[in-house]
Amino acid sequence: MIAATSDWTLERAARTMVAAHFRHLMVVEDHKVIGILSMTDMVAAWTRETENALAAAVSEDTSELPKLGPAHEYLYTLRRTAKQHRVAAKCDCQWEWLQVLYGQLEDRPDLDRDALEHMWERREPCPALHAEGGGAD
Repeated sequence: MIAATSDWTLERAARTMVAAHFRHLMVVEDHKVIGILSMTDMVAAWTRETENALAAAVSEDTSELPKLGPAHEYLYTLRRTAKQHRVAAKCDCQWEWLQVLYGQLEDRPDLDRDALEHMWERREPCPALHAEGGGAD
């Protein structure tokens, strides 16, 4: 059984829930359940935390969010591909690679679409499809 304690961060709880495919996580203290943490609870907490950051990102002149650059737009288009692969092949390999690319772009904001596309094309073949003789995805 997996349970959190009250000293866990939201990030740790979220990582645990995602890894175990849980939508709810018991919170235990002294071997007693003191609460249940849900995905909705976490999103609500993160929303409250980021409201000020989002308000700062919205332009006061136009009241619009800043336009995403080509690199971010490319990663956004890959999300659909990765989600479809996740469902069809029951494999998270593309989703994990997408997260790697998001991390690369966060660490190196100077990366352009071509560099990200090159990294995506150089990824290892899907292990689930490769094991079934399906070749490249």
